[in-house]
Amino acid sequence: DFLGVHLIAMELRGYGLSQGSPSENSINQDLAELYTFLTSVLRFPSERIIFFGRSIGTGPTTRLVSRLNRKKVQCAGLILQSPYTSILNVSRHLAGIAADVVVAERWKNIEEITHVQSPLLIIHGKQDRLIPYSMATDLYNACSSKRKHLVLPENSDHNTFNLYNDILRPVASFIRTFCTASAREVAFVKALARAREQGGEADNLQRFPVSRPSPPPSSKSENNAAADGERKRVNEDASDARGGAQRPQQLASGGDDLKKERGGITSSRAEKEKGDNDEEEEEKKKKKKNKNKNKYK
Repeated sequence: DFLGVHLIAMELRGYGLSQGSPSENSINQDLAELYTFLTSVLRFPSERIIFFGRSIGTGPTTRLVSRLNRKKVQCAGLILQSPYTSILNVSRHLAGIAADVVVAERWKNIEEITHVQSPLLIIHGKQDRLIPYSMATDLYNACSSKRKHLVLPENSDHNTFNLYNDILRPVASFIRTFCTASAREVAFVKALARAREQGGEADNLQRFPVSRPSPPPSSKSENNAAADGERKRVNEDASDARGGAQRPQQLASGGDDLKKERGGITSSRAEKEKGDNDEEEEEKKKKKKNKNKNKYK
């Protein structure tokens, strides 16, 4: 819940409930099949998958991410806890040169990590006596990724870590800083949890899908048609914008016309009243003139 991620784990052959005998090839094959299940069956895109390997598991994990990156397949990130440069180097650290006779070389992480381009996080305790933390430093320096981070807890050994300070906090910061697609997924999961806690509509939440480039038009005519459609849309938007800006002017213009019309009505009434007054004056003058004529007779 703290990280807001989905989790799927694989047990090595011969460990836990997993049956069979472990070997370098069988473990590599099992991890490859798990990756195929995630991407082909669950339809989970590779750029949203963060690979996590610990101790001996850092070998097959680094190998798979290295092979994917060489095929130009991007992953969200690679997290290695207590990694080694190779199994033979660990054996030499523990048993000296006698290991060369007894132990075969397996999982040469120091070579595979040179091809890793995905974001990288390495966590290794400085008190580790099984795998020295100098191997983590060597792997960090050999990785060609520009997005990488190294965490070396002072008081941690191979099996004892502070879960919050040594693991969860660095991983959360790594996802937030380097894993863009996974960070969007984390935001969605946390928003989903909040919606469920508050009794809201969780179905209305929108995921943050990984953006993919649109396929190019298959022909020149389709390209021209797409361009014409875009120009038409832009022109319609501009026309709507101009129409919206002109409507207040049209209303104002209508008001002026109305004022003019009202002014015309007022003017007509004044002229009519003036005409009536003139007729009355003329009638008065006629009556006065007739009265004077009768007086002189």
